[in-house]
This record gives sequence, C-alpha cells and structure tokens, in this order.
Amino acid sequence: MPPSSAGGILLIGAAAYLAQDGGRPPIATIRDIPIDAREQYWRERIQSAGSADAYAELAESIEGLTSPQKHFNAHLFGRALFDEVGLAGTHTCDGRFNYGCFHAFMIRAVEVRGASASQELHEACIEALGATAEQCEHGIGHGLLGIIGYGIPDIEEALAVCETLTPPSHPVGGCIGGIFMEYGLRGMQGAGETAMRPFAEEEALEPCPSISENHQAACAFWQPMWWMETHPDRTDGPRMAEAMGRWCRELPGGDEVLPTCIAGIANRMELIADGDPTRSAMLCRAITTVPRFQEYCQMKAAMQFMRYHPLEFSLRACTGLSDEAAERCRTRATEESAARRADQRPLDASVIP
Repeated sequence: MPPSSAGGILLIGAAAYLAQDGGRPPIATIRDIPIDAREQYWRERIQSAGSADAYAELAESIEGLTSPQKHFNAHLFGRALFDEVGLAGTHTCDGRFNYGCFHAFMIRAVEVRGASASQELHEACIEALGATAEQCEHGIGHGLLGIIGYGIPDIEEALAVCETLTPPSHPVGGCIGGIFMEYGLRGMQGAGETAMRPFAEEEALEPCPSISENHQAACAFWQPMWWMETHPDRTDGPRMAEAMGRWCRELPGGDEVLPTCIAGIANRMELIADGDPTRSAMLCRAITTVPRFQEYCQMKAAMQFMRYHPLEFSLRACTGLSDEAAERCRTRATEESAARRADQRPLDASVIP
C-alpha cells in the first residue's frame, strides 16, 4: 500500500476516534502515521483542537522517542502550525524538543513570506522568547538560504539580511547560525528531511574559506555538524575526531576560531561518542594535543551531555585530565550549564580558554 494511502486510512481512523472520545485522538496514532502524512495530520488537529491542545498532543505522542526524533516531529508540527495560524503560532511553540517547533515554524514563514519579512519575524521571535530569541531566529537563517540558494554568493546575501535585523541576532546561534547549518544539511531541499551536502575531502573546509572574515567564527562552529553527518568515517570515533581536529586547525582564522570549532564538535559529541561521556573525553584528546583546548573540549562536551543526562553521568566527560584541570572542568561545566538554563543562552563558544 502506498504511504499516502496508509496515511489517509490512519487519518480516517483518527477522525473516527475523535467522534467517539470527545475530540481527542489516541496518543499512539502519530507514531503509526507515515512521515509524509504527519504534517497534514497536525494541520487537521490544529484546526479541530486548537494549536495549544494539538501541541500538547504532540508532546505526548512522541514521548519515549530519541531527542533527534522528537526534534524532527516538532519540525513537522511547526510547519503545519504556521500554515494554520500564521505568526500567532509563535505563542504555541516552546523550548521543548530542542526548539524544533520554532525552527520549522520560522523556516516555513520565510518560505511563504519571503526575505522581506525577516525583521517582522525577528520581532515575533523576541516577543515570544525574549532572551532565547536566537533559537527562533535560527529558523529564519535556514529559510533565507533555502529561498536564496546554496552558492557562496547566496550565503553572503543571506548573511546580509541577518545583519539588518534590529536588535542584532545572536552571532553564532541565531539567524547566521541557521544559514551555516542549512548550507551543510540542506533541510529545505529534503521535503521535511535533510538532503545533505555530500562530503568531499577537497571541500571539507567550505564554505568557511570563501566567506567574509567577520563570519568565520559562526562558520567554524557549525562546520563540525556537517562533518559528523556526512564523512565516510563518521562511525569511527577516533578517526573522525582526529580528522576534525586537523580541519579545525586548517580553518581560516587560526587559533582565534579554533576554540569555536572545538566547541562545535563538543556540542554534538554524542554523535561520535556513542552516548558515552567517558569516551568523549578520549575523543577530545584525539582532537587536540593542546592541554587547554583538551580541557575546553571536555568541559563543553560535559555541558552537552547535561542537556539530556544526569549531572554526575555528564561530568564523566571531564575524566583523564589532571586533578586540577578535572576539577576546573567539572566546576565550569556545572556553572555554565546552570547559567545557560537560567537565561537560556545557546551552547556555543561563549567561554574561550
């Protein structure tokens, strides 16, 4: 049976359930609906139940999935939300699922309304999230590159739009960060899934060497995500770590952007550390032989694990350092993670060794 037919049957089944149970679908339904039918499913739920109740149902329906799966499903909801309620939907999304609802909501908003709406969308992000607005603005960056194009001149054009936003968007995690992430992952070319720019050794550093100097740090931070998702050795942690360390050192900007690149690796360390913070400590030592950068990598990795795991488990990322450095790693990771949760700062290169 074609996926669209299966999705239609499931949607009909859900509708029948609604008639019996006061308008609330079975929570397990969304897991059974094919991916290409889910966006339409949420459009119908937003229409019938309202955006807030539909979002609550999303949260229940994806309970137990992995964090990336939750993020992806929140993307599908965010797209449907914009189509149904427009900018008013910014008050429905929240920070759960790694801001997936906000990301896709703003991507869709730029698709529909164009680059000229960027300032209005930026202001909507600020109204909805205040100090955390960069997490919403990140979607604007994705959307801009998607509608402008994927060449180097297109990156510069999209960056120029981000730079017009007032007040300025976050220089690493906001609108500008969305552009660099989109360049590698090509999410807007994949009909809801990433299309990925294929890895090529001769282009491992691109687009960083080809863009303006003032955006080197943001490029360096987002480049490791593309490496980890596309390199042939991505499942071989030590080889991947060694290669990324070399590429970080080869990026334009030298030691000025090296910590930012290392922070970008640490921010996604679970991808090559098999979810093991102790292994991430070993991989940090494969990335760089410079003690202060090793400590920095391990501290940032510990912070990343804290997003999804208990404190003591996450702090295993600080193992293998000298007693003094390990204590400093544990203290800084704990304090910065707490501060980030308090004011919702993004996990970036905000503390440089």
